[in-house]
Amino acid sequence: DIRPGPPLYARMPKELRTYQTVDGKDIEIVYKVCKSLYGEKCAGGEFSRLHRSWFKAEAFQSLAAELGIMVLYDDKGLACIAAVCVDDVAWTYRDNATQERLERSYNEK
Repeated sequence: DIRPGPPLYARMPKELRTYQTVDGKDIEIVYKVCKSLYGEKCAGGEFSRLHRSWFKAEAFQSLAAELGIMVLYDDKGLACIAAVCVDDVAWTYRDNATQERLERSYNEK
């Protein structure tokens, strides 16, 4: 599961701002932003954490020389190579059955 990041608040454009009087002072009303993880400061770390947990659950191993290269072996040998860079992944599969199984698992996560 995605851990929530710090709350985000937004100010309205100047012509749409509203104020509430509190103790005789006008206080600008700001709005809590309900949005996806995309764009938050914690997004990269959360994406990496969730991604790594999926690779681990699927028995991928990262190369010692390059942690962004994930390999999956099965009883027939090398089944898949995934090159991970930030939030992009390039995949290569041994066969269609492996691709279909991993894509199904990945999309379920």
